[in-house]
Amino acid sequence: MQPKLYVAPSWHTTHWRPEDITDEQLKIWKEETILVIEKNRAIHAENMKKFAQLFGLVRDLFGTKSIQEKYLLKNDGGYAANWHSYSLNFKESVEDKVNRCRAEAEKIKKTKESEKEQLELLAEAVLWLKARGRALGLDFSAENAIQTANDIAFFEEVERRREYIRKNGPIGFSGQNCDGPCSGWDGESKRCECGNRRVSWTYDDLSFKDPSIYGEAY
Repeated sequence: MQPKLYVAPSWHTTHWRPEDITDEQLKIWKEETILVIEKNRAIHAENMKKFAQLFGLVRDLFGTKSIQEKYLLKNDGGYAANWHSYSLNFKESVEDKVNRCRAEAEKIKKTKESEKEQLELLAEAVLWLKARGRALGLDFSAENAIQTANDIAFFEEVERRREYIRKNGPIGFSGQNCDGPCSGWDGESKRCECGNRRVSWTYDDLSFKDPSIYGEAY
């Protein structure tokens, strides 16, 4: 009266690498695992029925609380195996591993893309500075080329905006909530036209490629 062997899903019995698993494969394995659970549930019921018969036979032959009965209870011979462990471990053993692998691959990809973009930006900054008469190794280095270009672009944009204001008059600024009438700021003074607010040039995310600045009260 041997117990029927429980079955295992293919992901449990074959070698696989998380990086090779597609969404379609995950779907197939998950569906397979559900079928395996149902099969093992049926096998479990059949095995427990056999175990009950064996247990009854041992009691008939040796009586209750016999050594044979105790042995049988302690060593069920595979009748009450943990058949549901496959379903409990699918997420941890398969899905979580695949998701962690994908997240790490995406992180590496973004890092490489960021490094590539940074190198391209550095090359552009060097050319931008050279076009303005700055010499690499003398006026700037590879380490500070981007920041140097940004700083110069800021001052160039400040001068361009000031020239515009000289021709067209004061401009509005962020935080312009003066107590009385105020025509704005001239782009050069420390205060606005009415004198109520202190103002200076600032930016949110300035780049030499597209310098964008504005006046802000502080």
